[in-house]
Amino acid sequence: MQIFDVLIDEHSRIERLAHRLEAAPPEAIAMRRELLDNLRETWTHHARAEEKTFYDPLRTIDGSFDEVVLEAYANHNAIEALMRELEILNPADSRFDAKARALYYAMVRHFEEEESWIFDAAKRRLAASDPEHWAENYLSDYLSSAVSNKSSSSL
Repeated sequence: MQIFDVLIDEHSRIERLAHRLEAAPPEAIAMRRELLDNLRETWTHHARAEEKTFYDPLRTIDGSFDEVVLEAYANHNAIEALMRELEILNPADSRFDAKARALYYAMVRHFEEEESWIFDAAKRRLAASDPEHWAENYLSDYLSSAVSNKSSSSL
């Protein structure tokens, strides 16, 4: 499995979580909190692993990707800012609905951009490198991040 396949699978999983949050009824306060917590944790592990094992090496291999990488980081930061805003809102508040919808669409746009032209361009540049190895690195980093987070949260 190549890095692109792994990332697309992760994107689908995260998008489903974001859609469940966006679609959850306002009276389902506990469900909304739990979905937001799960989404934030999943997104954080994904974004950090993607940056470390895909974007950073891509930038190193081909400097022409600098602007693309910086835009991806900016998108990651914007998504994280929306999640922080959601965390302080009452899940029954109509502003929560609007922010959850904005978060969902920000994620969808980001994933569509990555999966279309960014991955296509990267595939051409990475043909000589080992995309399967990149996938292994991503999965390893994602899992170690998740385990590390669980260990530190249980302290």
